[in-house]
Amino acid sequence: MRPAFARLSSISCSPGASARQQPQAGLCARPPIAAVDRGLNRFALDPEAPLPDADDCALHHALFLADLHADCLKWDRDLLRWSNYGHADILRFAAGNTASQVFAMVTHSPVNFPWRDSLSANEPNHAAWLALVERRPFRSTCGRAFYQMDLFWDTVDRSQDSDGPEIRPILNASELLALIEARSRCKYPSRHRAYHGDRRKTRAERVRSCGTSPKSA
Repeated sequence: MRPAFARLSSISCSPGASARQQPQAGLCARPPIAAVDRGLNRFALDPEAPLPDADDCALHHALFLADLHADCLKWDRDLLRWSNYGHADILRFAAGNTASQVFAMVTHSPVNFPWRDSLSANEPNHAAWLALVERRPFRSTCGRAFYQMDLFWDTVDRSQDSDGPEIRPILNASELLALIEARSRCKYPSRHRAYHGDRRKTRAERVRSCGTSPKSA
């Protein structure tokens, strides 16, 4: 959604494809993690906010929209399903015409404020506690990072076999320009097969392909 290792991960999607998936809203993670996620990541509509008119919607869907940060890989949530909590999943990206999304990879989340005084390996770490509850690697920062990277690539692979939007990881500027051009030519780019790299590559090879070498922690 690769996080941190990849410079950019983008979504090639169509609003029409996402609308068909919308009725599947609901819990997307195991309890009690889903309850914690739902409680901490709530959202609500503003009843006083003005509704966009037809011209507003036309302009919105004509733009190439990019969001530069999402922490959703730290949660035990299926990003291919429409969720009724949190701010991000692939179907809502498609419905909102999000063309490109950067997935951040959370490995350390300080407990104390201000954070500039608590960024230490010896300080309490919310990210490690969450990983422990989710039964993920929690002792090693590198282990937490690789788990989220593998989770992202698993989501990419599953998106290729789903009826919904396909995820196309962007690893360099040329691939980003190709995506922008493809979306400008095609009204529904998600109907086209998206390239997402060689599935046979090892995890280390995938990391190196993004210009970063894995290090143990």
